[in-house]
Amino acid sequence: GRAMKDIEINDFEVNERVIVKRLNRKGYKRINNEFKKDITKVIQKDNNINLNKNNSIIQKYNNDINIDELKELIQLIEPIKEVIKEYNRSKSIVEVETIELRPKAVTEVKQKLFKVDVNVLNKWEQFVLDHKEYKVQQLISLALEEFINKYK
Repeated sequence: GRAMKDIEINDFEVNERVIVKRLNRKGYKRINNEFKKDITKVIQKDNNINLNKNNSIIQKYNNDINIDELKELIQLIEPIKEVIKEYNRSKSIVEVETIELRPKAVTEVKQKLFKVDVNVLNKWEQFVLDHKEYKVQQLISLALEEFINKYK
């Protein structure tokens, strides 16, 4: 026979050792200058020993588990999943009660001058524009009164 290097380079036009490496990866071994499928024997006896060692370790720590309680827990898995799904669905939905503005008729007014944060003032002006059915003095009076009642 020819050398493997000669076959790889001349017949297949690949670099040296490419075919040998591919055959080795596929499980072939070179025996007496021929490639044969490598057959490895699995010793079952060793596997049984390892399994028994693992089982004894697991049982050592799980002696206090009650089978009935375990079955009950298994039956509760699906209802618990449903509760979690419902919770995840509802936590993003916030129920907000609609606020009904009931400003009082203002009978006596007094002018007051004070400074307000620019961001708050911008929000306030937008709120006033959204509620044109009320006078600004009514809305301010209502807002101040609610704040005072809430934080007495």
